[in-house]
Amino acid sequence: MPILKQIRKAASERGGRVGAEQRFDLVNGFPTAAMPRTGKQKQRVLRAVCACLSKLIADNPVVHAKRPRGQSPRVAAPNAGQIAALLNDLGVHNPPLVDLAILLISTGCRRSEALGMRWQDIDFTLSAVSIRQVVIEHNGKWSIRQGTKSVAGQRSIRMPEVAMAALRRQQARVAVARLKLGRYWSDNDLVFPDESLGRARAPAAITKAFTRSSNRVAKLSCGWPEHASPVHSLRHAAATAALAAGVDIGTVSNRLGHSSPAVTLRIYISGTTDKDAAAGDAMAAAIPRKPRSA
Repeated sequence: MPILKQIRKAASERGGRVGAEQRFDLVNGFPTAAMPRTGKQKQRVLRAVCACLSKLIADNPVVHAKRPRGQSPRVAAPNAGQIAALLNDLGVHNPPLVDLAILLISTGCRRSEALGMRWQDIDFTLSAVSIRQVVIEHNGKWSIRQGTKSVAGQRSIRMPEVAMAALRRQQARVAVARLKLGRYWSDNDLVFPDESLGRARAPAAITKAFTRSSNRVAKLSCGWPEHASPVHSLRHAAATAALAAGVDIGTVSNRLGHSSPAVTLRIYISGTTDKDAAAGDAMAAAIPRKPRSA
């Protein structure tokens, strides 16, 4: 039963008001997602709803509820072999998405940022891109929005040659699509538009296409990480690969558009077995060969 109906039902049973002693356990039992941040957001919304129902509730029950706690999940990143298999599969079943996948892997940008990327934001001379807008989706409708997820998300990053080559191929592909549509082309200057219209692509459609591809890859010998989002895991793979290559955490955090390096470490970076073994060896090296007896 929706929470507002529960509140109204309880209020009617008590003559129109609900006291502090009737907190229904629905507050502490309010469902939270795997991500603790989502649970906290739900609690804030619920608290605001209850505050608005001051005529029905004598005491806001959410004020006394414990804040949801939990650990941010460490999503497994696909390895090089799995990423190569994904690119090969996209090349067979959905060729236009290959260059999008290459961009996601080589930059670590978010899906919304890649879909909102404009040609004017790309500097082909300096091999750099500025992230300035996103494509968001809500209730089955999507639109272009200026700005990014956070202030830190608005950034400029350098692009590797493989990404620049992908962008040049995409530029040629868009030029052909635009020429075919002529005056019917909706010019939003997008790098990865819907090539049949020129408008922004639906983010959910991109996720579905990548999911189908990763499901096919999962059936191969290389497999695919369990519970790994086929789109967002490419961002995770980019961050993990950069740190494994010795790139400092501050640079990786800036490229990903995180508010601080702590966010990068907490959410995206998963240590590998080899790295863990190396850390153990390094720690063991600090132990004297012949420790003095107490």
